[in-house]
Amino acid sequence: MAVPRPASLSAFRALLRAQHKTFVGDKEMLERARIHSREQFLKNKDLTDDAEIERLRKEADNATDFILNDVVRAELNQKNGRYVIDGAKLTERK
Repeated sequence: MAVPRPASLSAFRALLRAQHKTFVGDKEMLERARIHSREQFLKNKDLTDDAEIERLRKEADNATDFILNDVVRAELNQKNGRYVIDGAKLTERK
């Protein structure tokens, strides 16, 4: 039984939403992440092996979880040359 196409599209959309939330304000990183995700999904669009499709869908779900929970952006403070991290992101967990 094949993994329904909507499940794959749902995983793709969730990944894009996670990227948008995490990389807000960083257009270059957001664009690079979006392009990479699209390339990976398109590369595998013609797969027919159910187990492989499910494995890749789970991989996309794991990537979404990683981006939302483990990636922290630091911004350069122009005044002192130090990077600033949003502390709320460090303590926030699901």
